[in-house]
Amino acid sequence: MWQKIETRYPHFCQRPLIACLPAFFAGLLALYSLWFLLLVTLSIALSRRHLWLSFALMLMGFSRALFAPTPGPELAPGHYEVTGYVSETPNLRLRSQSFVLRSESRSILVTARSSQWLMAGDYVQVTGNVAPIKGESIRYWEKRGVSQSMYVVFGGSVELLEPGKGLGAIGSEWRTSTWNRLLRHLPKERAGLAMGIVAGQQGLVSQSVHQNMKRAGTMHLLATSGFNVLLIAGVLMFLLSHLPIPRTVQCILAIVLLVIYCFAVGSKPPVLRATVMAGSFFAIQALKRTPDTLSLLGLAALLFSMYEPAAVFDAGFQLSFVAVASLILFVPSANRWIVSKTSRIRNRTMQIATRWIAVALIVTVIAQLGSAPILAAHFGQVSLIAPIANLLTATAVPFVYLGVGLGQLFSYVSEPLSHGFDFSLAGSACAWIDWINATLASPHWAAVELRPIPAWAAAAGVGGLFAVSRPYRIRKEEMSDEDIL
Repeated sequence: MWQKIETRYPHFCQRPLIACLPAFFAGLLALYSLWFLLLVTLSIALSRRHLWLSFALMLMGFSRALFAPTPGPELAPGHYEVTGYVSETPNLRLRSQSFVLRSESRSILVTARSSQWLMAGDYVQVTGNVAPIKGESIRYWEKRGVSQSMYVVFGGSVELLEPGKGLGAIGSEWRTSTWNRLLRHLPKERAGLAMGIVAGQQGLVSQSVHQNMKRAGTMHLLATSGFNVLLIAGVLMFLLSHLPIPRTVQCILAIVLLVIYCFAVGSKPPVLRATVMAGSFFAIQALKRTPDTLSLLGLAALLFSMYEPAAVFDAGFQLSFVAVASLILFVPSANRWIVSKTSRIRNRTMQIATRWIAVALIVTVIAQLGSAPILAAHFGQVSLIAPIANLLTATAVPFVYLGVGLGQLFSYVSEPLSHGFDFSLAGSACAWIDWINATLASPHWAAVELRPIPAWAAAAGVGGLFAVSRPYRIRKEEMSDEDIL
């Protein structure tokens, strides 16, 4: 049986990290869910030649689960002064911001006024009423060691005792200055959409735009996904490659700047996954080695789960890794099929245009197929118009980044030029994205609403998709930064 599995799935079994990764997640979930039994079985089936590594990763996952954050001793509801550090980049909204305040004995979710900008690592004193977290987010926060909240938007105060330092503070400062500049140069709705795209701040996007993007299947544009990191990594390497410095130094600078961006947007699963993959790619490239995308994805999943083990239960984590794994497994062969079919077109311009449209559509369809079971399980909604919506909106995203980047660059030189880039590039691209989403989300059939499916059905759907995958190989002549990331 094992020999048949190894023959049928060499793209899993011959990659030690991929073959043994289910064992790590089995250890991570052993204290919480019976799913660990299925994961152990899967790991044994895939990693017969690497059982020692599977066992080591299982122990690593189990150890991390034992030391996962748990809510500290709760304060009795009442008025308090609590001192601690802002644990990560705050999430912005139009009139407020939220962050986790970590002190020596407990962590508290704080919602404060947006007029006072805070950054990761700031040492602050919060005065206000402490109350238990309520609503559907209780389980989400309890898994992160947070069970109480302080709402100090209208009553209470936040006093900055000591500014934060390090890469997190640099990233947060960039995000703050960018938001203030966009508010000066664009209408608030356009500025909010631009910040949602470049910094993942969904709270700044208006409710109507948010709903349209959800129905159109383009919410990933606000998730600072791998596509966003790919754009930044590509621009960074293009600019750095024109500097008279060694390739190794270029790769190190690109990694540092990507880490700063990761901190700026709050280290969310999609962007952290893409940052780890891009950083690993640049490191391997600096060592003059050939990177393997599936192994890089497994490494990113392992590192992120060690950093935040509760994320494995979240839709964002699952969507990010499953969608990218689907692309890695199916896009290379789909791309070759498209090339073979379009090679009959004699007109070169028509051939390139046809290939570009076909590849864009097939990439969107593959990502949607991988994401559909998870979306159906968590949200009970599947967008039918998503392939077309993503095809029409994805081309505008680079102009948002280009406009915001040039606007930031020229803000140090000329305010009129900065305003021009923000308005003409970022603002126009956001207007196009808004119009496409509003138009395509309006038909009643654009999205299917259904009751959330059971977790086992979603797992069966994802497992079935991976089960039909075939060994893939990216030929050397097909290698590019886009293929890798």
